[in-house]
Amino acid sequence: MSRENIKVILATDCGSTTTKAILIQKVDGEYRQTHRGEAPTTVEEPFADVTVGVINSVTEVAELAGRRLVDENEKIIHPATDSEGCDIYISTSSAGGGLQMMVAGVIKEMTAASAKRAALGAGAIVMDTIASNDGRKAHQRIQRIRELRPDMMLISGGTDMGDGDDILLELTKKHLNIGLRGVPVGTCRTSFVTPEQGVHYCGYPIKDLAELRAEDVVYLLFHKELPTLDQSEAFRRELSKRGIINPAVVDVLHTLPIEGHPMQWMAVGIQTLGMYGKEGDWRSNALNLVAQMPILIALIMRIREGRGANLEASQPELGLIGNFVNLLNLPGADHEIMSKVLSTFFVLHMDHGGGNLSTFTGKAVASGHADLHSSMVAAMNALSGPLHGRANQATLEFVKSIGTDDEAKVEKFVRAELMAKRPIFGFGHAVLRKEDPRATIQLKLAEKLCPDDKNIKIVRVLNKIVPSILSEIPKITNPNANVDLVSGSLLNYIGFTKPEYYTTFFGWARTAGIGAQIIDERSFIYNSDNELLMHHSIMDVAFTSSIKNKPNSFDSVCPEHLN
Repeated sequence: MSRENIKVILATDCGSTTTKAILIQKVDGEYRQTHRGEAPTTVEEPFADVTVGVINSVTEVAELAGRRLVDENEKIIHPATDSEGCDIYISTSSAGGGLQMMVAGVIKEMTAASAKRAALGAGAIVMDTIASNDGRKAHQRIQRIRELRPDMMLISGGTDMGDGDDILLELTKKHLNIGLRGVPVGTCRTSFVTPEQGVHYCGYPIKDLAELRAEDVVYLLFHKELPTLDQSEAFRRELSKRGIINPAVVDVLHTLPIEGHPMQWMAVGIQTLGMYGKEGDWRSNALNLVAQMPILIALIMRIREGRGANLEASQPELGLIGNFVNLLNLPGADHEIMSKVLSTFFVLHMDHGGGNLSTFTGKAVASGHADLHSSMVAAMNALSGPLHGRANQATLEFVKSIGTDDEAKVEKFVRAELMAKRPIFGFGHAVLRKEDPRATIQLKLAEKLCPDDKNIKIVRVLNKIVPSILSEIPKITNPNANVDLVSGSLLNYIGFTKPEYYTTFFGWARTAGIGAQIIDERSFIYNSDNELLMHHSIMDVAFTSSIKNKPNSFDSVCPEHLN
């Protein structure tokens, strides 16, 4: 084509971060740049195809010029006509490889992943990702930065939940009587719940933690990372030293009326532990309580059942679960199977975000500078209700009332309950839209340990038919099994035939999660002008004693309300 016939020129340049496109047209006998467009360069995943960015930038130029430049097959149109195409298309590259960056976030799967995506989107070369749960110690992370010497570090996430002026929720009258469901109530770094995967502890999905030792998961909640082997053993030794209670607590338990619910006994026991063994440090008090709870629960059960306290049999060095099983010494129980079921139960029930009723209550009381034990008593009283912690007891009673694993009869029973507007226990969840992973884990455990147990057979049938029945009701968003469907039946199988004790196991587990959250909120550090300076334990920053503690305000969203 001769120069005289060239009227429209399209040129693109692929840079490290941005792809540019310009349109040059012959106007009054002279070539002039008439329009310019740009789009992100698409050399990285998910596209991994630089032509996508080219087409996007050319499309922008076409829209600005009112000239069709790309056909339906995303091909550049040429030669040019009066209204479309170009006579010449030129493409160049000015990419220099991008900045070499390291990214850092609080949680590897969350804020750190977001930082990495942002860096890649800007055309950077991501050399490494640092997070609190990346499996490395502080000095190892620092050494890695020194070795790589990046051009830039991108840090994502924070401790103050972003701009304090962000609007999280506009309250209306309908929010006044819904139990705070969907209402912002607090920050939470220890756990969160997603609709698809359920509860996570410090970024780890619960299914990845269920087989771990209970002490290691407690360590995770308190330190925001899983322990090394040495750290695990040291932590177990620390809890063992803390797992000693004053004998006077036994005397107090002996005075309580048998008519009281075990959860009421537990509340009195926790308060008494605080009166006899309280220290001046939030963390110490929380870990003391975690270590003492197995002893307290065993004592409550022994005394209520008329078997004596036998505090002398306590051996905290056996671990949280081992000491409980040993001290309880339930007649006829298989200690190995009991330990397995209780360990799984304990891990699955430790934490569940910051917005559930018991956790919120405990943190709310702690925000008034009530001590750890008083705050935990408030949390346990909140947990004791049938719509919260006592749901596992209610579910077992529901299973027993069915009395048969005949599918037709079970379906008839369930439909009758629905017609009577009574709840179907063990199903549904405030956040989840799939089967609760905690239910899945326990169902598998039940199939392994006791597939022929009468109650487990009924649970199996319920799990098979109830979701489809509940799906017929339009307002039900999640008809699937939750954590309570199986837990009560498993506890019954290993020898706990009185369901009124089940919530005490739930409370025992939840003291770890609630305690860790309370410590987090007590650890937000402010200067005298109420300016947030740092957060103790995030990215291994050092605690500065000259800075005073200030209660953390409730400023985040945890939409779940139930378990």
